[in-house]
Amino acid sequence: MSNVTASPSLKARVGNPALVGTLLLCAAGTMFLAALGGSYWAVHAANRGDFVTKGMKFNIYGGAVLAITAMLGSIAVEFAMSGVKQGETRWASMGWTLAAGFGISCLSIVWYLAKSLPFGVNESPYSVLLYSMFAGCMIMLSIGTGAVLLAFARTRGGQITADQPAYGRATTWIWHLAMISAVMTFSLVYLYK
Repeated sequence: MSNVTASPSLKARVGNPALVGTLLLCAAGTMFLAALGGSYWAVHAANRGDFVTKGMKFNIYGGAVLAITAMLGSIAVEFAMSGVKQGETRWASMGWTLAAGFGISCLSIVWYLAKSLPFGVNESPYSVLLYSMFAGCMIMLSIGTGAVLLAFARTRGGQITADQPAYGRATTWIWHLAMISAVMTFSLVYLYK
């Protein structure tokens, strides 16, 4: 019986399974966000005059802080990847730590914004969509923060290095998707009323 191994050209075409899985996760997350955004626009167009719940006043400050904090997290993950590429483990660890802190901050902000709403989940089509968007944003941010914490542990353990940066790059993709969900939530909820 002979051992059959894949040729190097076949391995090059298949790619890294972590990157392929991350691309599939990002594609699914993008479809989820697109479905929420499309639903929001459709219900908004159907109920033009009676869309926002009566007496609802928006403080744009919370949503703006959410979007800016998520963007700062994107800068931090790119900072970490720069450290990975240059072989600076401490630099990369600091970037992952900053990104995790920004992720936890974003989760806290979304939780605060959802808890401060003056109406329940099922009072109007608007409230259902608003709570759904906050829940979707929290799911994406939780996945992104978890991926960043895992990347920190892998960097400290020597599994994300300049020679093997694939898991770090996958983490940055996941975090950028989380950032897009936060910015989309801010844009739709606070700017497009």
